[in-house]
Amino acid sequence: MLFLITGSSGFVGSELLNILSKQHHCLGVGGRLDFPVTDQKRVEEVINQEKPDVIVHLAGINNLSYCEENPREAFKVNALGTRNVAQAAAKVGARMAYISSDLVFSGNKGKGYYEFDYPDPNSVYGWSKWWGEYYIVNILSEYYILRVPLLFGLNKNRDESIVPHALKKAEIGEEVKIDCNRVTNPTWITHVAEVINDLSGTLSFGTYHVGSTGFVSVPYFISLLLEKKGLDPNLVDFGGPGEDKPIDQGGYNVIQSAVLPYMRDVRNLPGWREALETCMGMQ
Repeated sequence: MLFLITGSSGFVGSELLNILSKQHHCLGVGGRLDFPVTDQKRVEEVINQEKPDVIVHLAGINNLSYCEENPREAFKVNALGTRNVAQAAAKVGARMAYISSDLVFSGNKGKGYYEFDYPDPNSVYGWSKWWGEYYIVNILSEYYILRVPLLFGLNKNRDESIVPHALKKAEIGEEVKIDCNRVTNPTWITHVAEVINDLSGTLSFGTYHVGSTGFVSVPYFISLLLEKKGLDPNLVDFGGPGEDKPIDQGGYNVIQSAVLPYMRDVRNLPGWREALETCMGMQ
């Protein structure tokens, strides 16, 4: 199949392009000049020209602080941009895999979120991603919405993810300040790519929660990651709970699937510790 991956120049997109291209014909479009999702005409031109079988949509604004400060632009890019891609996909008969976020949930539930839990974002970014989901569901019949938690990988793009940012700081001996203090289930990008690959060969359209099993606070996970890389874990400005110690209120953004474990054609994901060990062993 021909996959078109939007946002392929970013941390997650470039990883997915590299992994999926081993099994499929893949075309990556990344950057606002290359593929401006807010330009409906240009989006239609690119997709109509390539006529992909599957569009993996990642392009968007992922900086949470920037979204809070620029809500109009966040909605224009993340929500309306996704609508443009979905409409273009419908015209050429392409399936769409949309990478959404655990932040469509507030984290106030105090335990894991499943696909049947109703979204209740408490951030501009979360709302913009949820509206992206809304447009896809109402425009397309053949789609896979994948809600993912914190993603990690060995990608060398160090500007768009908390993990590469932390490694860059630690490598020069600087303190790693982690603003994000939520509890989540960190997931290896490779495993997300494998799930996309598995789902794209099925007619099992719908919304899925794609994440490793188990949970951990983000600061604790980053400190462990530094330790695995031979760096000083004490450089992390640790202000959150440790492994398997959920916080009392908010910030518990652990996603679990009530569907994927029972799907014959989709592999099950391991625990986040095992995924981290495997990832680190590949460097």
